[in-house]
Amino acid sequence: MFDEAAWMKKYSVAMSDLRDIALLELKAPVSDVKPLPYYTGSAEIGAVAEIIGKGATGTDLTGAPDNAPHRGELREAENRITDANGPWLRYVFDCGTNALPLEGVIAGGDSGGPVLIKFEGKWTLVGVTHGLDGSLADVRAVRAGTFKQGVCGQTFASTRISFFAEWIAHYLDMPAISKTPIR
Repeated sequence: MFDEAAWMKKYSVAMSDLRDIALLELKAPVSDVKPLPYYTGSAEIGAVAEIIGKGATGTDLTGAPDNAPHRGELREAENRITDANGPWLRYVFDCGTNALPLEGVIAGGDSGGPVLIKFEGKWTLVGVTHGLDGSLADVRAVRAGTFKQGVCGQTFASTRISFFAEWIAHYLDMPAISKTPIR
């Protein structure tokens, strides 16, 4: 028999230990794109975030079908950040009267995209998209064969940039010669 309490405990531990972020050093500078500033504060909760991706698409009722293309056109959605704890930002796919005008979440193919907020009038990187923050209801739907990703009420998680701000600054301030290359 499936032990829901044990699953939830293991999932919570896994999410608290998971780190879904990377920094890459390019071989040559990019001259035609200005980098976005990244957020270092702690006031993300309640902020309306722009979520950008080229992944699968669906509706609030159907979710993103499993066979939807994962390399679509660039789209944006918005969502209100409901939790900013440790390495994660979380937001819920609201529907009905609570939904924002462009309410949406990510789907397959969107992972690694930016989560932006307007901070002091400038778009600022606050997160990097990760995926569904699974709940017991989602587990039950998977077990019953009725799961759909991207439907009303689901919670999603993104990597929280402010949690990693000191680490990011450390590597951005290092001379190129002292950085460990990726092989």
